[in-house]
Amino acid sequence: MKLWNRDFTLMFFSNYLVGTSFVSIQAILPLYVNDIGGNNSITGTMILSMTLIMMFSRPILGSMLDRVGRKPILYIGCIAYVINTLAYFAAVKVEILFALRLMQGITSALYTSSAATLIADVVPKDRMVEGLGYYGISGTLCFVTGPILGKSLYEKYGFNILLISASIIVIVGCLFVAFMTRTDKSVKFVSKSIENDERRGISKFIEFSVIIPSVISCFIFMGNSSINNFMTAAGLSRGIESISVFFVFNGIALIVARGVTSFLTRNLGENRTVIGGILIFFVGIVIVAFAKSTVAVVLSGLLCGFGNGTSSPILNSFIFRISPENRKGAANATYSLFNDIGNGVGGAVHGVVSQNFGYTAMFLSASAMLLVSFTIYTSILIPKLKRLKSS
Repeated sequence: MKLWNRDFTLMFFSNYLVGTSFVSIQAILPLYVNDIGGNNSITGTMILSMTLIMMFSRPILGSMLDRVGRKPILYIGCIAYVINTLAYFAAVKVEILFALRLMQGITSALYTSSAATLIADVVPKDRMVEGLGYYGISGTLCFVTGPILGKSLYEKYGFNILLISASIIVIVGCLFVAFMTRTDKSVKFVSKSIENDERRGISKFIEFSVIIPSVISCFIFMGNSSINNFMTAAGLSRGIESISVFFVFNGIALIVARGVTSFLTRNLGENRTVIGGILIFFVGIVIVAFAKSTVAVVLSGLLCGFGNGTSSPILNSFIFRISPENRKGAANATYSLFNDIGNGVGGAVHGVVSQNFGYTAMFLSASAMLLVSFTIYTSILIPKLKRLKSS
């Protein structure tokens, strides 16, 4: 089966454009919140609140993806995403912006959950790490172009011009989905096993077989949320006008990492690749904590990007390899749920820490979260993978 088939390519560009629209707004959120009378703590609370909405949505959506199908949920997510982005024009007060960020939690969950599960269906099973790695590049690219676009338009033309651009981008991204040809064969394939599924309560929505890799990814997201949400504000507070270069080099390193992950796993093995990636990411965030020059910013961007880019696609592939065939939607929802927890809790913690102790302390606390993920991976997940392989 061809990896870069029609549907894979369309989803790649759709994810990139939708993500760019989202990130362009997210990157300047701390600045805009401050401009309309808020502060970093409020920004952190917004991030946490949005994430809580996503968290409650993910398990329900996971079950729906296995029963209703990927594409219907994806179509609903696209429509909701466009409406949500256009609604930001009304966000002239902190309270309105807060409400729209809560709505964003639902729209993001709809789109990302269905898109990620659909990609796992489209990618050949024997090329899962490679396919998820390449698909991840679309998400990587949006974190390169999004912050640059957001910061440039916001500083030069203001929030409304940024929203016009973000709205156009998300509309085009969602239109790509309409040209997909794949039918939801997976629903027909697993329908009988779903009907016979005797799971009740929380186990109906959470796939417990993928909890460990999900928790590891959660802590990685906690560390990474310091960069995604506060890097621009931290750079400007330190007088680093060229802070946008971090996202450029971070994106370049992420793209390179996604491209070579398959090569690394073949030659070093999956465990060494993930462990090395986490430790490289850790060093990158420590450098960010003390960065006051463009050189330090570039170096940290490269290390954070490469470390994150090599570890994430492998952890993601574990989700689809470990979980039962009729629980792919629930498994992906569980994985995404823990990523949301990491991003939300991390954003809230980083907002409070930066507000009270400064950005250096914030980035150091973020780096400690990478060490937690390293410990869980080496002490718990590796033994579990060995047991699964031998059984």
